[in-house]
Amino acid sequence: MIFNNFKISILDAVQSANFNKFYQIVSKYPEHSEKLNKVFLEKSGDNIVHLAAQTNCIDIIKYIYENGNKVLLIQKNLDGKSPLHIAAHCGHLNSVQFLLSCQVPVDPLKRADWTPLMLACTKNNADVVKVLVENGANLLLKNKDGWTAFHIASREGHIDVIKNLLLKNPNLWKTRSNNGRTPLHTASLHGHLDIVKLITSNSDCDNDVQDCCGTTPLMDAGSANHLLVVQFLIEQKASILKVDALGRNVLHLAAQSASLSCIQYLISQCGLNVNQQNSDGLTPLHFAAKENNSDCIKLLLKLNATPTIKDNKCRTASQYTSKEEICKLLLP
Repeated sequence: MIFNNFKISILDAVQSANFNKFYQIVSKYPEHSEKLNKVFLEKSGDNIVHLAAQTNCIDIIKYIYENGNKVLLIQKNLDGKSPLHIAAHCGHLNSVQFLLSCQVPVDPLKRADWTPLMLACTKNNADVVKVLVENGANLLLKNKDGWTAFHIASREGHIDVIKNLLLKNPNLWKTRSNNGRTPLHTASLHGHLDIVKLITSNSDCDNDVQDCCGTTPLMDAGSANHLLVVQFLIEQKASILKVDALGRNVLHLAAQSASLSCIQYLISQCGLNVNQQNSDGLTPLHFAAKENNSDCIKLLLKLNATPTIKDNKCRTASQYTSKEEICKLLLP
């Protein structure tokens, strides 16, 4: 068998998690088996251990380790992923445990500076997260955007993962990304009420924390129409009057994204001014018109929005749209 055919057969065996077939091939062709480090997928750069980690085939990983190809256990593919990255991302606890028992680094960085722990936090697999943490994974490492594993878990909304991380370091909720965003921002934006409650239960948590653009968690929740999070944060004394760097409050942002439930609540229940202008003189109606959202415009008009109000450039809301049907709605 020529080496190229050997390579194809080996890759097929590994990708199908067929250890018996793999073992038969390497046993039958020992002259090629010494070159297992040259068996990989051209497109991704995945070697045998990457592929075995993806299919959770421990026997193949053990064979590679026990037969002197330990370098394959830490080798990175074209995306910078080690086999531990892949095993963690796939949630394969057995593969993670075995790789760590082989003393592979627990915090290798792939492209964009993601660690195996960060990838594990994208999935609801608390056991894998726990094992990585127990083996020394650094919870404070940040990817290129300044996100920690806790930020990522807050985005995904896996409460058991969050609790595991907090057991190791109760102050993880204080971390900030490169643009000043906290896990509370992330959880609020994605509507994870249980995580929002957990983070705000800390006595020194600032519910009005602002990122580099002046956005608060309440603004994030309002712009994404997560009404339950909005209600909870307001109950926790989050300010409805805070404005971002552009002078927009939570109502402006809700109008911009057509978050109808939140608009209704903020005006009817919280008493926000439907005609409140930002630093550029734009009202919620202006923002809705810019987005050509007829349902949002209809709701704002129903709540007594005034279509004749002009911004700092003397433009009414109707002058921010070219759609005839929107202009008709905004006729005084």
